[in-house]
Amino acid sequence: IRGSLCFKYGIRQFAGQVIELKQNSIRGRNFKGDLGLAFEEDYIFNYLRQLRPLGYKTYRGFKAKKDDVIKGYDIDLVLYDENHDTYYFIQVKFRFSSLPTYFTEESKFFNDKEIKKGYITQLLTLKENFYHPSIQDKIKSTEYKDANLNNSHFILLHNIPYLNLVEHKGIFFYEWNLFRNILKKKITINTINSTYEEFLTCPMKPNEPQKIIDAYFNSKTLGAELNSQYELFRNAFCA
Repeated sequence: IRGSLCFKYGIRQFAGQVIELKQNSIRGRNFKGDLGLAFEEDYIFNYLRQLRPLGYKTYRGFKAKKDDVIKGYDIDLVLYDENHDTYYFIQVKFRFSSLPTYFTEESKFFNDKEIKKGYITQLLTLKENFYHPSIQDKIKSTEYKDANLNNSHFILLHNIPYLNLVEHKGIFFYEWNLFRNILKKKITINTINSTYEEFLTCPMKPNEPQKIIDAYFNSKTLGAELNSQYELFRNAFCA
C-alpha cells in the first residue's frame, strides 16, 4: 500500500501515459526511441565534446551488424581521457518517465529488459570479445585505435538517480548528472534552500569509484554535510 503520491512522481506517471498514447498514435515510428536517441546522441555527445579543454575527447561509437560473427554489442560513444590515457566505452540508457521511486520499483528495475540489454548484451559482449578480429578491425579503423583492455573501461550511463558508483563484472554504472560532475571534478549538493558546489584537485577516474567516494566524503568544504546525509540515510534504510 502506497502513501500519498508526490507531485514529481505523479507528473512522471502522467508523462509516461502521454508518451504511450503518442506512440500508439504514430505508425512506422518509434516515438519513445526518438526521445531516447535525442538524449543519447545529441545532448550527451555534444555536452561531452564541450569538455575538450579539460582533456577529454569524444568519439562516436559502433555496433554489431547483422552478419557479424559476434552479435549484440552496441556502443553509443567513446570518451578518451588524455590525462590518464584511458578510454571509456559507453552505452546510454534513458528513461523519460516511470523512473523508479519506491523500493519495490527499484528492485524490479534491475530485471528491466532494456537495462539487461545495455548491460549484458551490448557492453559485456564487447568486453568479453574485445580482441576478436572482427571487433579489432572496427576499433583499428577509428580514432580510438590504441584502445585495449589495459587502458579501457566500460560504462552504462543512465538517468536513474540511485544507481551510481557501482561496478559489476567490469561494467561501471553511473547516473548522468553525477558522471559529468566527476569529469569536472565537482561536488554538488542540493538542499531545500541552496545548492553547494566544490571543485576537487585529486584525480577523479570513473573506473575507480571507491576513490571517488573517499574524495567526496573527505572534502574539506562539503564532506561534513555528505557524512551527515549518509548517516541519516543509513539509519533510515539500513538499520
